Amino acid sequence: LQRDLGLTTIYVTHDQEEALALSTRIAVINHGQVVQQGEPRVIYEQPIDAFVAAFIGRANLLPATVESVTEHRIRLIIDSGAILDIAPPAKPVSAAPMRTGDSLSLSIRPEAIQVSDADGQSSGAQAMIGRIAASAYQGAFVEYEIEVDGLALKARVANPKGKQLYQRGAAGKLTFAAEHLVIIPKSGN
Repeated sequence: LQRDLGLTTIYVTHDQEEALALSTRIAVINHGQVVQQGEPRVIYEQPIDAFVAAFIGRANLLPATVESVTEHRIRLIIDSGAILDIAPPAKPVSAAPMRTGDSLSLSIRPEAIQVSDADGQSSGAQAMIGRIAASAYQGAFVEYEIEVDGLALKARVANPKGKQLYQRGAAGKLTFAAEHLVIIPKSGN
């Protein structure tokens, strides 16, 4: 009806899926302040801070420290000890340049993580080994919670038909493309 009549409507909701489906623009508000606004895809794929990443959809937040920065690579150490090498973001995450020693978080959506055998190959992707803490088969997808060095990460594997299902206690490898990571600066950086 909105589109047919050309009406502009402001719709207030806490239902993130509904907001993503109905909106042409979204404003995320935290404590009465607009934190981020833009097209639904931008809000979902490029959250500006940890609140937006966690509020819109589900997100894994990995605390990390910058080990080194070059023009073409950023080396990060996740607090669990894993080392990730990623390309610098096309759009800087803050006005200040990223420096060695900066604390930040990495956001990655559960659907961007693949789960496979712990000893399987993972060419061209970032990988971490963990233990399956929970598994929920949902038909069209399987939701996993995987513990990796004290971090609880969520993975959502779509279209599980014919794929191996991992049960609680099993070892598993989490793989993801570095471009699915979003750098979220800590306040004060």
